[in-house]
Order: sequence, then structure tokens, then C-alpha cells
Amino acid sequence: MKTYWCFLIFVFTYDGFMQGISSSSSDNSSKLVAVVVISRHGDRSPFRSFPNDKFFNESYWPNGLGGQMTEYGIKRLYKLGQWLRERYNHFLSDIYSRKEIYAYAPDFDRCLMSITASLAGMYPPKGHQIWNDHLSWQPVPVHTTTVDTDQIFTNNRYCPKYHQLYLQAKETETSFLKNKYSSFFEFILKKTGWTNADISDISMVRSVFYCYLNYNTSYLPDWYKEVDLELLEHLAGIKYAIPTTTLELTRLQVGPFYDFIFNHFNKFVKPTFEIRPAKFLMMSAQDTSMVPILDSIGCYKNTPVGFGDTVIWELSQQNDRYYLNLFYKWEDKLEQMDCCLNCDYEQFQKNLTYITVDVHQWKKECNSV
Repeated sequence: MKTYWCFLIFVFTYDGFMQGISSSSSDNSSKLVAVVVISRHGDRSPFRSFPNDKFFNESYWPNGLGGQMTEYGIKRLYKLGQWLRERYNHFLSDIYSRKEIYAYAPDFDRCLMSITASLAGMYPPKGHQIWNDHLSWQPVPVHTTTVDTDQIFTNNRYCPKYHQLYLQAKETETSFLKNKYSSFFEFILKKTGWTNADISDISMVRSVFYCYLNYNTSYLPDWYKEVDLELLEHLAGIKYAIPTTTLELTRLQVGPFYDFIFNHFNKFVKPTFEIRPAKFLMMSAQDTSMVPILDSIGCYKNTPVGFGDTVIWELSQQNDRYYLNLFYKWEDKLEQMDCCLNCDYEQFQKNLTYITVDVHQWKKECNSV
């Protein structure tokens, strides 16, 4: 199923994206108009683990289990904020202004803490904003809403239709992978203490290892060295892409997100909007939100999103035309994505019409079980 969906992406959208490629990106007359940044939260503790994991215990995690941020996660996202300041120093004022930047995070501790850390790195107080000579920090507002009312990252909300289709797709994928990699699944069962495991469990093992590698490597089990890590990464990557296996799943998973993004960018593109929103939109998210966003436009490389990994949309104007460029930042690397390289904005939006849906229509489709 996944292979056919990738084919559909390129048939329906890639040609359109290619039509938008222009030499304007190297032309000095091109002007940056708006930026949207989405970052995965920083390093966290595990949510759950396998039965034989003795380190899945509150005593080993000072900030608690259940996905709570670690001190390493705070540092990582603070440094991301400093990097964003350096990259967009020409675009943003030195001092914080609510007219320039709008920050949003879903109501998860790790997301709220992450974006707060990044904003601290972006906006150390200067001039009249210094309120404490011994503290190089100032509060910058972060907007949020409850998970069950989130209109941007609706993948965190319960959608009956999506849930039904997702379970079907996961069952199909798990059956195929268990058959193809039967010895690997058997190895995982033997080492973890499980009696049964699906693709989500395999992905969870990879997630636990990733948490331990970034927090305390002594927490890794002895059998970690026996694991085919390349295969584990590959299977986890497949699991994250299941929510975009079909067009219908993709629409239910990311439709409201793209509706929000296009409504935001349209206010810069269409002159009928006299009052423009903040030109820098910054959001914190989970990997389960970011992968479908990337996969829906053919930008996902079957590699799980890491802590602090960041997706950046830059909207530029040249004469009376607008272009989008997509960047992916991980660790100290920044990649300009071929899937959206100087795309004509109108064409890009048109290409995604079939998966873009407003939240009211999304609710109706969710309940059409």
C-alpha cells in the first residue's frame, strides 16, 4: 500500500512542484516574506518500555517518566533558538515583538517546555526589556489549547474514521513485516519478554533505545549490541509513515494542518488582507505530527524524526509571484529539500487541495464511520 501512495504523491504533486522551480532563489530581488518553523520537542524520558527493562523506573528519571523533558532536551532546544536567531537575525528585530513572532505548542509538557527554551535562545532581553541584571531571560508568550480542541495538530485528537482506517493499515503492515522479518521479530520477543509484538512495539523499542542513547547509555540492555540497528531504524520509519498510507488517512491526519498553514500564508500573498499576522510562526510538535506532514508531500525519507529536528517553510516574493522553500534541520546540518525547491506557492497549494480540509469538515469526515 505504501508504495502505491508514494507513486500517487509524485503523480499528483511532484510535476506541480517542479513547475514552480525558478532561478529566483539566486536573484537578489527575491524578498523573504514569512517563515513557519516546526520543531520536534527535545530529549525526553520514555512513555513505556518492554517488560525486561529495569531502567523504566521513576528512580532513574529525576523529571519523571511519561515523556518528560530532560536537561539535555532543554539545552538542545535552547541552542536551536540561538541558531534560529543567527539565521533570521536580518528578518527579525533584535528585541521581542509580538507583531513579528507567534509561538504555538500543543498542550504537552515537553512541547511547551521545548518552545519556551527555544524562545529563550532567540530573545535574550536587550535594552528596555532587561528586567533582571542577573538573568538573561525574559518571558515570551506561548499559545496553546487543550489536545481535544487543537485545530492545528488534530492528529492528537480522536477521530473514529481515522482510528478505524489506521488500525486496518497497521494490521496489514504488521502482517507483511512479520512474515518478511520473522527472525528479527522473534529475536525482539525473546529479549524483551513480550509474547507478541506488532510494528508499534518494534518502533517503541527503537524509541526507548534513542532516549537512552541521548540520556545515559548505561541504561541500554546488554543485548543492544546484538540488535540489527539498521533494520530497527527501517521498521520504525515504516511505522511512522502508516498514518499517510492512503489518501483518506492522509487527509484525516494532516488536512487541518495544511488548511491552517495555507490560511496563514494567504494573508501575505493576497492583498485583500490589510492586517497581516506575525511573519514568523513558530511551533513545537511531536514526531507523530511531523512525519505525516513531511510524508504527505513526499519529503519523508523513512527515517524517524529526532529530538529537536526542525522543518522550515520560507515564503519569498519576487515581483508579483510567491515561492516556497522547505528546509530540514537536524543536529548541526541544514538540508534544502528537493520536494519543495522554490515551489510556486499557488501551485503548491493547488497540489495539496485533495488532502487539505478545514477542521469543521474534518469533524464530519471523522464521524462518517
